[in-house]
Amino acid sequence: MSLMDIGIDADVKESDGTGGRQLVPKGKYKAVMINSELKDNNAKNGKVFEAQWQIVEGAHSDTILRDWLNVQHTTKMCQDIGQGVLKRICRLTGVPFPPPDESQMYGKTCLLTVNVKPDWKDSTKFQNEITAYNPAPADFVPATEAVTSAPASETAATDDVPW
Repeated sequence: MSLMDIGIDADVKESDGTGGRQLVPKGKYKAVMINSELKDNNAKNGKVFEAQWQIVEGAHSDTILRDWLNVQHTTKMCQDIGQGVLKRICRLTGVPFPPPDESQMYGKTCLLTVNVKPDWKDSTKFQNEITAYNPAPADFVPATEAVTSAPASETAATDDVPW
């Protein structure tokens, strides 16, 4: 059997290897949470809160970023970090912690610090990582540079707020 036998589309748009996700450069971005889901972690021994953030200004407006927070984990440190980040997001969005309904965080602006790092499954590909959440200043000017590839020097994280 060849690839042509399974209906490969010769006109499909070429992918850059990011898995269909748009990669944004390392920087700070105004974004709003647009969706979330509580699901089992990969080991099936805890829960992760997956938050989807949409960039709302600049050259990368409408790009979706994701963050996964360990809100229930067998390792207390992992759980404390995940719950601590969720608590910060709640404070920044004006939602009580623990959130009675996570959709109350939707549509409220935060300033995300975003890094570029090798994909955890395939180090030849890159992915974005949200490394900090901060209030979004009214006078913030978004970055306008484009990303073509992520050099190794882009993978070092620099957080404004340590977690």
